[in-house]
Amino acid sequence: MATHLTGRYNEIHLYPFSFSEYCQYHHIDTQGITTKADAERKRAFLDFIHDGGFPEMQGLRNKRAYVQSLIEAILRKDIQKRFKIRNIEALRKLAHHLINNACQEVNYDELSELLGIADKTAKKYVDYLSQAFLVQLLTKHSFKSTERIRNQKAYIVDTGLEGNRENALAPENLGWRLENVVYIELLRRCAHDFLDVYYHKPDSRAKEIDFVVCDKNKAVELIQVAYEIDTQRAYDRETSSLVKAADTFSCNHLTLIAFLPTRDVEIEGKTIHIVSALEWLLQKL
Repeated sequence: MATHLTGRYNEIHLYPFSFSEYCQYHHIDTQGITTKADAERKRAFLDFIHDGGFPEMQGLRNKRAYVQSLIEAILRKDIQKRFKIRNIEALRKLAHHLINNACQEVNYDELSELLGIADKTAKKYVDYLSQAFLVQLLTKHSFKSTERIRNQKAYIVDTGLEGNRENALAPENLGWRLENVVYIELLRRCAHDFLDVYYHKPDSRAKEIDFVVCDKNKAVELIQVAYEIDTQRAYDRETSSLVKAADTFSCNHLTLIAFLPTRDVEIEGKTIHIVSALEWLLQKL
C-alpha cells in the first residue's frame, strides 16, 4: 500500500507481544512478591523466549504449523510477489539460515557461496526480509558509512520463529534468545524516544558491546546482555567490556541485563547496573 500512497502515509511498526503484554494476555502476576508469583514469572519468561509473542500463536498446540505457514506467507506473498523473485528456493534457504543464526553478523560473501547467488542478490534478499519484518538488522556503531553498511547483524522479529520450524536444529542458546528479545524491546522503546541503537565492535578480536543507545551522535546508554554470569570469567568478560567502552563513548550509563537479581557494582570507578532480565522487560515506558 505504501507504494501507492507515497508521501501520504505514516508508517507505524507493530511488533508481536512484548513480555509485558505476554504476561497481561496470560494473566501472569507481574507485581507479586511471593515465591509462587516469582516462579510463575520465570516460567512465563522461559515460555516466552522459546515460543515468542505472536498473538495468534498463543494457546495453539501445533505451533510449528503456524510458524511454517507464516514464514511461507511472508516469503511468497510479501516478498516474492512484491519484488518478483524468481529464485524462491534461495530466498527460503537464506531466510532459514538467518533465523538459525540470529544475533550474528551477516557475511554476504559466505551467503553468496552457500546459496550460489551473487553477493548483490544476497544483499537484496536480506533487505527484502528486513522490509517484510521477518528479520531486524542492527548496524555497527561507526562514523564511517562503509562500516555501517557492511557489518550489520541480523535478529529475528520473534524468537518463536527459531525452534518452531521443520528441521530446526539451531542450538539451544538462551543467551542469544535473550539478546534477541532485548533488541526487539529496545526497538519499541527507542522509537518512542527517537533514539537509535547500534552495536560496538572496535576490531575482530575485541569483545563487542551488544547495544549502544544513541541520541543522534551521542551515546546515552551501553547495554550488555548475558543469560548467566555465574563464573568469574564470564562476569569479568561482560563487565570489563562495559568499563572499556564507557571511556570510548564518554558514557557512564552502563547496563548489564542478566537472569540475576538486580544490583549495582562499581568497577574502576564506573557503576554498572546489573538488571534482572525479568525486571527490565517488565519496565513501563
